[in-house]
This record gives sequence, C-alpha cells and structure tokens, in this order.
Amino acid sequence: MTRRWLLAFLLAAPAAAARSADDVRIVPINPDASVRFVHVSPDDGTVQESAGPSTFCLKDAGNGGILQFGPATGAYVACGADGFFEQGVGTVTTQDGVVTLSHKYGSPAFQGLESVHATVNPTTGQGSASFNARDESHGTFVRLSISSANVFADSCGSCPAQTAINEGALNAFPIPTNTISFGTSANDVTVLQQFSLNSDFDGHVSRLVMGIGRQGAGPLSFQWTVYSDHNGSPGDPVYTSAPVTYPDFPGLPTIGIVSLDARIVAGVRFWAGIRYDPQTDPIYFPYGTNSDSPLAKIAYCEPGHACGPVTAIQGFDNARSLFISADYRSSWLASGGAVEYGSQPMDVLSEKCDGAYYRFDYDGTRLVQLYAENGPGTSLAPRVYSNAFARITPILAAQMAGLDGIAETRYNGVRYSAFSFTQGTDLRWCTRPGDATDYACHSISGFGGGTGHYTRIVGVDAGFEISFGNAQQDRIERWMITHGPTAWQTQPLNPLLGQIGNPEFGFPWFAAASSKVGVAYSYQTSTGQPQIQLTSGNVFYGPFALGTDVPPPGFNSTLATRMAADCTRGGLCVFGRYQTVSGKNLLDMVDFRASIADPEIRTWQIGSGIAGLQFGRAVSLRGRNETALYASYTPSSIADQYRLQLDGIDLGKYTKFTISYDFGAGTSHYPLTLSRADDEWGLAHKFGIDLLYKWDAGCAPARFRGHGSATGGTEGTPPPFPCQVPIVQKF
Repeated sequence: MTRRWLLAFLLAAPAAAARSADDVRIVPINPDASVRFVHVSPDDGTVQESAGPSTFCLKDAGNGGILQFGPATGAYVACGADGFFEQGVGTVTTQDGVVTLSHKYGSPAFQGLESVHATVNPTTGQGSASFNARDESHGTFVRLSISSANVFADSCGSCPAQTAINEGALNAFPIPTNTISFGTSANDVTVLQQFSLNSDFDGHVSRLVMGIGRQGAGPLSFQWTVYSDHNGSPGDPVYTSAPVTYPDFPGLPTIGIVSLDARIVAGVRFWAGIRYDPQTDPIYFPYGTNSDSPLAKIAYCEPGHACGPVTAIQGFDNARSLFISADYRSSWLASGGAVEYGSQPMDVLSEKCDGAYYRFDYDGTRLVQLYAENGPGTSLAPRVYSNAFARITPILAAQMAGLDGIAETRYNGVRYSAFSFTQGTDLRWCTRPGDATDYACHSISGFGGGTGHYTRIVGVDAGFEISFGNAQQDRIERWMITHGPTAWQTQPLNPLLGQIGNPEFGFPWFAAASSKVGVAYSYQTSTGQPQIQLTSGNVFYGPFALGTDVPPPGFNSTLATRMAADCTRGGLCVFGRYQTVSGKNLLDMVDFRASIADPEIRTWQIGSGIAGLQFGRAVSLRGRNETALYASYTPSSIADQYRLQLDGIDLGKYTKFTISYDFGAGTSHYPLTLSRADDEWGLAHKFGIDLLYKWDAGCAPARFRGHGSATGGTEGTPPPFPCQVPIVQKF
C-alpha cells in the first residue's frame, strides 16, 4: 500500500477552563523486562523489525571505548572512557552481510581521509571500530580502537553526552522506566510536547518521530497533530494527519517507533504529538526522568477544554520529555533543527556565525547548550546539508551565576571559545575548540572564594584572561589562562584596585574587552566617577576618567546596570553604560592605537536609558570601518512597556542611525547579546536572535527579519528609522 498523508485543518475548540485528565494511569515498565525499540509501519498492518537493531553498540571491554550508530541513518556517537567524544553522520553500506560505517571529518587536519570506520557482522554479533576523537585537554586528535565480541549484549549508556535529535530517529536516551496513559472517561484526547527554536530558524517541520506502547498487543489507530504556540501553551491546531492504523501493534515493554514525513509550517515554537481515542486505542506514552533528558513542556487536551500541563498530575511531575523528536528544514539548516527546549534563557548567550549557531540556557539548576550547524560558510543559503545537525548537551548540573559573554583565542592554530561563571564558592570556566561541539569545564586554581557573582572573560594571545568582581573588597580579581602541552593552566594576576564600586550596592557591572595592546576594564568608582584601565599582564595604564556620574543612593542592588565593551585588535575600544545623573545610555570611545599612556577619549549620549540589573546593554565594534552597534532598552510611551533600541554609530563621521520599537512588557529579564558574521549583525535577546541585517546601503539594513514581541516574536513590518543623523559630542 502506498503511504499517503492528508493535510487537514481543524477548527479551534471554544475557550474553556483547563481541567485535569481523568483516570490517569502511570504504568511502570518491569525493570526485569528488556525494553525493545522496533520500527512499525502502517503500510501492511504488520510489525516490522528493522534489518538489525535500531542501533548497533560497540564497546571495548579493555579501554572502555564506545561507538554507537544507527544502521538506517548512519548517525553515530563515539566516546572514550577518558573523556574523548565525537558525533556525526556517516555512510552505511552492507556487503556479504557485513554492515560498515564510514565517515570523513571536515577538519583540514585529516586531508579528506577516513576518520571513522566500523564494521558489524549481525550474524555473529562481532564488531570493530577505529575513530579519531579529541578531548578539551588534548591539542590533537587521538586514534581509538574498539573490539566488541557481541554488539547485541553491550550497553552504550555511558557516553558523557548524547544527541537529542538523531537525524529523525527516536531519542535514544534514557531507557524509559514509566509510561502514562489516559482512561476511558474521554474519547478524544491529544497529548502534545512543546518544541522551541530560536527565531533564526525559518522553515518547516519535515519529520516527526515518536515512541509509543500499549498494554498488550493489538490494533491501534491515531492521528499526528501539530498545534501553534500561544504564550507557552498550545494554541490552535495547524495540522492533523489522516488516521494511521496498525492492525497489530506490539505491547509493552516493546516500544514501537512511528514516524511521519510531512511539510508543516509551524513557526519557531510549536506543539507536536498524537490525537487518539483512549476507549478504543489504549496508547501509553513512555517518558524520561533522567537528568540527561531534554526539558520539555507536555500538555493534555480535550475538545471543549483548554489544554493543560500534564506535569501537574501527581506522579508525572518529574517527567522531562516524551519519546518524541522532530526534524526541521530551514533556509540554512536541514535535518534535526527542532529540539525540545524549555529552559529559560540566562543572559542569552547566542551566536550565529559561519554556519553554526549555539545558545546556552540555564533553568536554575542545569546549564545546557543548544548547538546546530551546517558546516562553515553556509549560514545564508547552503546548497547541501550533509553536515547539518542539532543537539542539546548538558554542560553541568549546579546552581551558577555570572555567565555573561563568550571569548575566543587561538593556540597552535586551533581556535577556542570560552565562558566563565561562579558556582557557589568556585570560579569556573568552560572551553571548546573550534572544530568540536562540546564544552569542557574547569575551575580556577587557588580562587579561594569571594562575594559577588560578576565574571568576565576575554581572549588574549594563546589563552584567556578571567576577572571576578569581588564585592567584599571592592576590587576586580584577575587570572591568566594558558594552554600547556596537554592541559589548561591558571596563573593569578594583580587585581585592579582603587575603591571600585561593587554591584551589590547598585554600581554598574564592570566590563572588559581585549586588544593586542592589552585588556581594557571599565568600571565606576565608589564616588561615582566612571574610569577605564588598560592592563598587559601585571602592567597597568591609567586609570583614565570617562566623565562624571553620581553614586547610587544607599544599598540598592536593583539599581546596578550592565556595562558592555568591545575592542579591535589595534586598540580602538567602545563601552556602553547607563549614566544615572542624566538618565541616558552613553557610548564611550577610548582609542589606544596612537598612545596607550594618553588615549583619545570621546563620549556620546545615545538616548534615554533604564537603570537596573535586569536590563542589558550590548556593544559590537567593527574595526575595518570604525563602526559600532549599540543595543539597549529605552522607556516607551506605552504604559508598562519598554522599547528595544539599536544605534549604528560611525565613530569617524560622528553620525548614527537608530532603530527602535516596543518590545518588552512589565518587569522581566531582558538581556542582550550582539554577534556578527562577516557583514551581518545579529541581535540576541530573551526570545532568541531577532534581527539580522547587512549594513551596506547607507544606513539602511539590507535584510531585516520580523521583530519580536513579549510573547515570543512574529514577523512584522520593519520599524521606521532615521538615516545618518549627527550625534553631539557630550564631553
């Protein structure tokens, strides 16, 4: 039978109060039973096992090395017991009954040679593999070998990181221990899971995959359905498939993997799941509670009632995700672009550059990374998608603070990125080489603790400089981080002294930016005067006064404002800050290129600002044409509303253009981050990357994507803005 999918639009159910699901059944899976995943097809009504298991597992009993791959998809995860980790999608071939996986890394270090090679004999169960992998503390790739006597008996659950989306296959982790179903008091039930992308992704859902089970084998029928998102809850149905029928569906503990290939325009936030009749089709949904499971919202819907959160049901409140995944195809990323993602952003560390996109989110207990890529140089309109994938990786599970920005450096031809934060009494930092996807975290040696949660990290030659705002002693502590032959090393540097006002009393957060002449620090003294110092190791230049201001009144940490900074390699620096005495956002330009002992300093008022640590400021400087972009928040004429403002500034001509529009509503957290790829600028904020444009036609953006709102962002008409208006020198 030829599979056909029919697109149907459903009328929205009338609004009504949400109610809890009646007769909820949470059924544990017998731990003594072996959970099996089988592919089932509705085509001929029979259960079909795949040619082999859905995943081959090769584990070496001696060195602990692991390689796990899907013979149908070629997606693999490889790791070593000492922390090595690699992941990708290779090519699978079968000859004389032997299955072979082969993959070539894109890194120029391999010169196009095979990087991963594995063979499995499904008849004997024997397998072997050889692959290149690297760890954060190793400067080069290491060749690992695996010999597995029985790929069916091995367990590959010990890899430190796993893929959230495996090229359209079911999430492979964790093995479920429980299922949930809804009783026969209702005859029309929809169970949905939220999918959340960033507004960078502009495309359609191309594939849905889900794992389901039933108590006892028998017939089964359901429909795939996709809902829009409305303020974090299911909105209106936008897609419902034709009924999918299975005359004989396996019973638990066997979990059937069902899939749908479609083209569904669902937006960057949507809900996907299954609609069914519990009276005739007793579907059970496996779910994960393991900390490695992606966080995701799950909803239960009935006609005539508003959808309600399933996790509000007692006994199900610890569920993290159902066994469902999705693939997404956009203008620059295909396959695996949609991921379960329910965390609240922390300081919105988002970057999109050279075909890769990564973002860090923190839910109060766990820091995770969303990473998506399609290979270098393909961020605009790629022609092939051979390198595309998206995944969520847990970085660490702990309470943390102070994560504010990403820095980059180069060592022995390898580019590293890093960020820093505080974790209790520890000062920590995480690094990632440019040809890898995962971060490894380290602690500052000899930190000793301190009061305050404000850290900065900048890239310097062959390493990083990390700083910490010590609120107890009103100074900025500093450390140099360098890469030795096999690992990173830390060395304390002399702190910045001078009665630096600490943010616990409402003083601005300090800012740091790096150049080839040194690291520039901007801060405000306890008397209110903003200053800058240039450091080169333990050599100090300054302090240099940046103007005047007044100290905050008394102890009021909510008055603290976030500073921003960026420098060119040559030593042209710009700083963004809020000036209490005028109520304005200011841009300070400090030029060390001609003299580091007597820099040129100019300051401009950008526009009305807002005090308070909940509001971000971001600056990005391009030295090639001496232009800067300043992102900030400004008051709105609408009550209980704020405006997002972008100022493009020509530091040589003293001109600017301004874009602003109403954005945030009420008291909330609105951080900002700016990133750029070649001539394009990207603004990241609470709802993801919102604006992308090129600065090439005078001051008019050549590309503009819809600006967001407090409910998550929708496409809209670009706001009006003036073209190149003079800015008046203030000081």
